[in-house]
Amino acid sequence: MAMMGSAIANAATMNEMYEVRTVASNMMQTSDNPYRWLSVEVLTVNDLSQFTKAELRFLRYSIYAQHEYKFLNQNLVSYFMKFSWYRPMYRNISDKLTTVEKANVATIIIAEDLLDDTSGTLSADAMAKMETKRKAAAVKEIALVVWSAKVNDNDRKTLSPTWFSNALKMLNDNPQSNADEPYSDVRVLLSSKGLPIKASELLQYKKVRTHQIFKNSGLVSYDYFGCKFYQEGQKLLFDKTGGSQRLCGEISRKDNNYLVITGARYLSGVKPLSYNDSRDGTAGIIKKVSADKVVMLCRMMSGGYELYEFSK
Repeated sequence: MAMMGSAIANAATMNEMYEVRTVASNMMQTSDNPYRWLSVEVLTVNDLSQFTKAELRFLRYSIYAQHEYKFLNQNLVSYFMKFSWYRPMYRNISDKLTTVEKANVATIIIAEDLLDDTSGTLSADAMAKMETKRKAAAVKEIALVVWSAKVNDNDRKTLSPTWFSNALKMLNDNPQSNADEPYSDVRVLLSSKGLPIKASELLQYKKVRTHQIFKNSGLVSYDYFGCKFYQEGQKLLFDKTGGSQRLCGEISRKDNNYLVITGARYLSGVKPLSYNDSRDGTAGIIKKVSADKVVMLCRMMSGGYELYEFSK
């Protein structure tokens, strides 16, 4: 990061000033901070495949701007000053970037280095090389608070991996013959052993479907909806962003194989309360069941269980 200031200063040419104006005018601006996504979503190779070198550089600058970086290029300062959140104050922001932002900056720089000019986009060969380099510069693990510091006394006593076996027993005690509902798939997810899991892995998951297990009526499953795991400061958060019934909360660590969520359920359009301040507060346990599959189990007020099945 110490080289960031000099790198930007050296790049502040007349040509780049022109690029700032033209690229900025072409970027989507649907809110006061149209670049927020660069701070909450881990970029993939495909995410960057259609950007030119000038556009990639501007994306990188927008991450810096969100932390009030003081650009030497006055054209950049003037552009970002249009947003209420930008105040050019700092020349060194290395300690302000989140894990997600650092990973995205590294990924963007790799893409920039693979492009020879400002007009072309990444070729298939360049994308393959980029993916190799990106994996070599893997996201550092997110340091989570220990779960016992987040949950209340009742959940501290009962929250356990045995929840999965309890939910499986409840499901098996109420077998149904409805072929449209994935009983066998849910049994596999519940019975699978929890694999070692890194918190940073969760940032890759963008979709979730839910399976509700009831004591007297068996299983009800729902389609996939949007969701996001994202880092905010030192916290790792989750939000189910689609469907009418939603859940948001903070992730903490139980042990090497299990994570915990403490949060609250809420309805679309209704501001959610926190884990401790809401009658809809809930806790759940998260496990990794395969290389590309993570599940989360929460108890419902009805006495049943709700299984969240995540996909990338």
